[in-house]
Amino acid sequence: MLNSPLRYVDPLGLYEWDASLGGSATDEELKKRKGGQKILDRRNDIRNAMTDAADQAAKGALSGRITSAESGAIFDSLAAYGSEGEANGVTLAYGKVENGAAAETRYMTDASGKVTPFSTDANGKVTAHIVVTFGEGQKITANTVAHEGSHTADRQNLGRAFERALQGSDVNLHPSNLAENITKYATELRAYRVSSYLDQATNTPSQVWNQGWKAVDRDKAINSLLKSNKLYKLTPEKPGIQIYTEKPK
Repeated sequence: MLNSPLRYVDPLGLYEWDASLGGSATDEELKKRKGGQKILDRRNDIRNAMTDAADQAAKGALSGRITSAESGAIFDSLAAYGSEGEANGVTLAYGKVENGAAAETRYMTDASGKVTPFSTDANGKVTAHIVVTFGEGQKITANTVAHEGSHTADRQNLGRAFERALQGSDVNLHPSNLAENITKYATELRAYRVSSYLDQATNTPSQVWNQGWKAVDRDKAINSLLKSNKLYKLTPEKPGIQIYTEKPK
């Protein structure tokens, strides 16, 4: 039921960059490669955006613009990426994304195009294999990395839930049947909330936050945005597809 894509295993434990961001090449190696400086600049754009998001979250909480819980939600999103030197199943890429979006988060695919969302090791540890692609030609911002980090965290939460199920009595439980397999609408709602917390932390009015708004106003704006973009059904009867949709055979 679970795939173990060995081609994604990094024996050195190094942070995984997609080939579009230099793959296993170090920063110093990229400097010596033709076109490498452009790739290095993109890496640094991502690093700087992560740092900016963390700084904004901390300053927002200290100033009282956002609550500690809202700041924590931002930090949880950033933590999902892991850090350089840590192999946690997350790969960062740069390229075309659907509808010209700033970025997108998906499960990995193998060479044949088959989706390989999870792998498990000999000890029963489940890893979610996730690719975050930053849009070609799009500015990589603190808001973008925090938003996609929230999507990444949701997929990792599902992987951890599946791990608990495998180590428990119900070893045949499939990830598609777990409560943590939330809908695409739910993961977008969470991600846009994180985006709005950053807007609030920096006092930057946007589609998802404005001064004086309450939580209900925030969610109303997010729902309106999702509906206008025709991303997902919002009614309880038609909640939209889940973040993992493959059914047991």
